[in-house]
Formats: sequence, structure tokens, C-alpha cells
Amino acid sequence: MTTTVTAADNAPKVLISQSGRKGDPGTNGTNGDGFNQVRKSFLDNPLCHLFKTNKLVDTSAPTNTDADVTWNRSTSATYVDRYGTVRTAAINTPREEKEGFLIEGASTNLTLYSSDITQSATWQDPGNTWSVVGNNIISPDGTSNADNITIDILNPLIRVITSTGLAAGTYTISFWAKTTFGQITGGTVDLHDVGTGDTTPSLSTISLEWQRFQRTITNSNISTFWDISLFTPTVGSQISIWGAQVEKSPVASSYIPTVASPVTRTADAVSVQVNNNSAQLDRAMSIAMNVNITNQSNAAIILFSPTLGVTSAAFRTYVDVPSGVNVNQFGNSAINVGSFPLSQNVNHTITYDNASMVIYRDGASPVSASYVAPTSFLDISSEIRLGSDTFGNSMFGHIKDFRTYDFKLNANEVEYLSA
Repeated sequence: MTTTVTAADNAPKVLISQSGRKGDPGTNGTNGDGFNQVRKSFLDNPLCHLFKTNKLVDTSAPTNTDADVTWNRSTSATYVDRYGTVRTAAINTPREEKEGFLIEGASTNLTLYSSDITQSATWQDPGNTWSVVGNNIISPDGTSNADNITIDILNPLIRVITSTGLAAGTYTISFWAKTTFGQITGGTVDLHDVGTGDTTPSLSTISLEWQRFQRTITNSNISTFWDISLFTPTVGSQISIWGAQVEKSPVASSYIPTVASPVTRTADAVSVQVNNNSAQLDRAMSIAMNVNITNQSNAAIILFSPTLGVTSAAFRTYVDVPSGVNVNQFGNSAINVGSFPLSQNVNHTITYDNASMVIYRDGASPVSASYVAPTSFLDISSEIRLGSDTFGNSMFGHIKDFRTYDFKLNANEVEYLSA
């Protein structure tokens, strides 16, 4: 039997999402549970939108215009693309990973010949327990520049000599590894303190796929080497190790290839002119961003600054490390906002008019503060700057989204952008 339904029929209503209900017709949304006060057309047209899906260059204006985005990094740098391959970005170019655009402070790889285990001055075999064949394995960067190590006896030790003695401090060791024959349960990674070392096991499984392993250790003396201890199931097991790095940092940053001497990757900074991209801070404005901070000894920062290095002329939002307190600073007035989830994706929204400021994290828990900005707080010589600054602060992490508006977002709009 065929049933015909016309527009005049009283068809049943299907409720898709009660929590997102916007309100019944004629009520102006007042009896709904969802986003009743979202000005969607306004949100879709920010004053400045630096980061969109896929490529930043698609949103950047022509070179040397007010809206042009400038990437500053004086060295090349590696990143991991969305397919897991290690790539190299040229000087002053962005690095886009699946988590967002990678922005880091400076760091130095102190391991020499970071991917060439045939270099016996750096890669040593204290017990004559393994042998190596160079450049016969496809590495994480897609080329055949990884070495194959054959284990000659059970539980060998691979010793890596650093360029110089490592002074006391916090260091992170990292390297990629995979097994090419047999399964190796491995990984006590030991940064030695003049022979005493760190003896706490850190066991993990090296599989058939490349994985990056890392460990952070506080060194109390001058050290000249670190060890990779392996627990092998059988003699003849084979592994590959690539991309070894030791850096004075509490986190592993992007891989820095080395040969005969240490190499430093300089800091990232992203900037765009304030003119045409942001309202002056003596007017209503909002900043909405999604950040993923991995942390570092310096503060993770995002700032507006007419003259870099002049504290009174800067607006900054950053994390005070090591306390983990989020701080928003207008000139010399700092406003603590409380704990900031450093290792998670966070939607961070700041709304401002000429009388008050409200800060949101993930669309909730607003913190209000009163502050009256000077009338010339930002001018056409200013820039929006993400990453490093001349105060010695650097961001280590990712930014997925950054946008500015020339009006104050309401609570529903902040929640909408954070959804």
C-alpha cells in the first residue's frame, strides 16, 4: 500500500537534540536549552583569522600587505605531517602537524651524528654486543638513511656520547626505534651521572613500526654520555634507531638532525599587523584561540606588542612556569586566571570592552577583571605576535585556531566557538 503525505498533513516531530534546542518559534529563543544568542554571521566573519583547516597560505593576504602573515624562524626545522612522516620546513615557513601549527622555542641537539650509528666516536658498544649496517632501512623521513643493528648477545647496551659534558639540569632524551627482526622489549634509557646513572626502569615495547621514545631525567653532575639498554628475547634480533636527540628541556621538541657538531633550531614567531586585523584595545574586542601547550622552562605566550621588549606597551597572555598559572597582562597590570591545562587542547577566549575583561577556558568558568586600557594601547605600528618574544618567553606547542573580533563575544558565542 502507498501512503501519500502532503504539506497539510500533521506529520510527527522528530527531536534530534534536546540539549541543543534553540527555542520555539515566536519565543525569540527564550525557552530553549541551546545557543540562543549566537550571532552566527558575525562569528563567521572575524576581523583576523590566522589558522583555518589545511593551509595557512590560503588565508594569508598578498605579501607586504597589512593582513599578510609573517613566519619568523631563522633556521629550518622538522615536523611530522598528518601521515606520520618527518618533514623539513625551510627558514621562515610554517609547520603544520595533525594537532595544528607547530610553534616552538629554541633548542639544541647535543647528540652528534644523530642518525648515523656507524660513527663509533658517538655510538659506542662497550661490551662488543652488537654490529651495525648503515643506511639500509627506510627511516621516519621516508629515505633509506636509518641503520640496522644486529644484537650479538642478550641485553646489550648502546652508548651515545654527547658533544660535551652535560652540566647539571633537566634533559630529555628522545629517539625513534623499530624492530626489523624479532620482538624487543626494551627501553631502560639511562642518562648517566658520572657512572651512577638513573637506574629506574622505563620499559616499553619496540614494534615493527617506527615510534618515538623519550625520557626526561634530572642530571645532578657533569655527564658525557647516555645509554639505551635493551632487553632482547633472542640473539640475532635486529633493530633500527634513528633521530637521537638530547636537549636541555623538560620535553622533547621537534627532531634536530646533527652530524659533526651540535645544531640549534631557533624559535618560531608568527606575526600579523594589527591594522585591519584587530580593534584597538580601548574599544570592544575579542580573541578566540585553540592552543595545545607542551610547556617549557619559559612561559608559553601569546601577545600584542607595539614595540617588542617594552612591557608597558604589550598585552600578553601566558603561562607562568613552573607554577602553571595562566596570566593575562595589560601593560604592567598582570591578572592571574588560575591553573591552565598545559598538555591539553584548550579553547581560550578573551573578551574585552573599555571597562572590563572576561577570560574563558573551553567555553566555561569565566574570570572577570576590571581594567581600563589607555586610548593608544594599540596603533597601526603594532603586531599580533604568537610564539617567542624579546622577554625570553617561548611557546612550545600547537595552535589550531586564532581569530580576533571587533566586538565583545557573549557567553553563548564563546561556548559555540569552543564546541
